[in-house]
Amino acid sequence: MSDQPKIERILKLIIFLSTGTGHTINEIAEAIEISERTAFRYLDTLNHAGFFVERNHEYYQLRYNERGKALSDLLHFSKEEAHLLAQAINSLEGDSVVLTNLREKLYSLYKTVPYTAAEINLQHSNIIQQLSEAIQQKKQVVLVKYRSSSSQFIRDRLVEPFRFTTNFTDVWCFEPESQQNKVFKTSRIEEVKLYDRTWQYEEKHCEGKPDPFRMHTPNRYPVKLRMSLLAYNLLCEEYPMAKEYVTKVNDNEYIFDTEVCSYAGVGRFVLGLMDEIEVLETKEFKDYLYGKIFKKKF
Repeated sequence: MSDQPKIERILKLIIFLSTGTGHTINEIAEAIEISERTAFRYLDTLNHAGFFVERNHEYYQLRYNERGKALSDLLHFSKEEAHLLAQAINSLEGDSVVLTNLREKLYSLYKTVPYTAAEINLQHSNIIQQLSEAIQQKKQVVLVKYRSSSSQFIRDRLVEPFRFTTNFTDVWCFEPESQQNKVFKTSRIEEVKLYDRTWQYEEKHCEGKPDPFRMHTPNRYPVKLRMSLLAYNLLCEEYPMAKEYVTKVNDNEYIFDTEVCSYAGVGRFVLGLMDEIEVLETKEFKDYLYGKIFKKKF
């Protein structure tokens, strides 16, 4: 049996522990997708291999070597180099899988907003930084004057943030008021206020899987489309994760068949290419599109 999967997990563990933030055995096990017993064995392996695994109460992290260099400095970039690299990545247009992976790698290495793709403006960076601190410290926060598109209200929301989505566009939170896990757009938050109160509902935290159009809800709605070559090309370019749900019929006919979290994302795509897409299923989705078309003011 090949040792490659084990080696890959060990390398992931080294990177995970070299971010400058301590992690519990449970967090390590979940991040590397191993059992807690295996996590202890891997930590012991790193110690025997010459790495300095520091334990502070229940938290573990890789510390400095004998030359005084941080492991992240040896394996990757300095913060200044990461900052310049992030600026270069952010200057590139598009939202390809490659760009997304680069941004996530920078975040996973440094856990520091000024060196990630969230560097849109100072206010947004501060919001992401405060949310990141709340997640690490397991604290409740207030999202000040959150602008909700679904409710059409602007008001404060008390939440327990626990995970960012790709590129810090959204943050998964548990909202005690509604007793639901929800996704909040970071760009719609005016300010974040940290509470002294720690999470009260951690056992209810549950991150939903986004659909190919980057919508996040626990709901699932079937959608089936017949697309032209033009529509297929644009779908793959704008939403790379959607490609796996497409079947080629011929050079100018493609079938997209999957479930979505909301009609909003796929609806915008279809409405922008109505001459290139035929909706095969479902009646509910067709009704949604008709409603959007007839309500439109020209």
